[in-house]
Amino acid sequence: NMIGAMVGVQPFGGRGLSGTGPKAGGPHYLERLVRRAIPCVGPELPSTDQSAGPGAEVFASEQWPQALAALVRAKAQGLEIDPIRRVACVGCLRELLEARRKPMDGLDSVPDLLAALSTQGELFLAPRALSGPTGESNTLRLEPRGSIVCPARAGCGLADALIPAVAALLAGNSVLICTDGGGDELARATRWLLAAGFPATSIALLCQMASGDLADLISRGDIAAVATWAPGELSALASRALVRRSGAILPLIDDGFGPGYLARFCHEKTVTINTTAAGGNIALLAQTPS
Repeated sequence: NMIGAMVGVQPFGGRGLSGTGPKAGGPHYLERLVRRAIPCVGPELPSTDQSAGPGAEVFASEQWPQALAALVRAKAQGLEIDPIRRVACVGCLRELLEARRKPMDGLDSVPDLLAALSTQGELFLAPRALSGPTGESNTLRLEPRGSIVCPARAGCGLADALIPAVAALLAGNSVLICTDGGGDELARATRWLLAAGFPATSIALLCQMASGDLADLISRGDIAAVATWAPGELSALASRALVRRSGAILPLIDDGFGPGYLARFCHEKTVTINTTAAGGNIALLAQTPS
């Protein structure tokens, strides 16, 4: 019963038609009302000699339905990796970039942002017990949203290409990376992700993505969110396309990076159990024959 829910104990709302989250009265709610910004002008994407086996599947602009279908099939087959391995992948990616970092090469902020994401992953991705009265347990979990669209312009900086995609993958989502160019820059960024250990089955790349096709994908595709690194032209286009959608309200994630950034890529689920209702009968609580 949501009537009389207590702040900090029984957070509620924030999913589907209830909004884009986080839940009112939950630990991430106040953070969502604050905008933080860390300026990050990334360099041109570096080339990499890392070998990561098969690459992510590449699709043409008009093939976005097939790209989404491929991600859904992979998710249904259970090909994603567990939260501990996802955090390890972010750490590996940071080490790969640190090995290439030189003074004034424009990579300064990206490994630091990845370190912050790793910390958020360790904190957020485990179930969290909330305080509550005696005879009641309250647990909050963060779950993947689904397939997240990550658009970026050709020739973008490293942070623009990597940070939203890394956050989406760290939260357990699939990512559909879109570029209005030939895809060379974002293909190199994708190879960084694969070299770090993220599965190719969770990543699809759309090349030569015209604005009309991108708007069509966002307004009609079976997606869970849109994430761009910084507000701008792409955010405005995505916002207009999201407004045209029917059904559940989907978030546009273009926030400045902060402590609650990773939580934006997740659904919050709260489970409250009234243990006193069992009257001490564990079989009754579990709804099994005594």
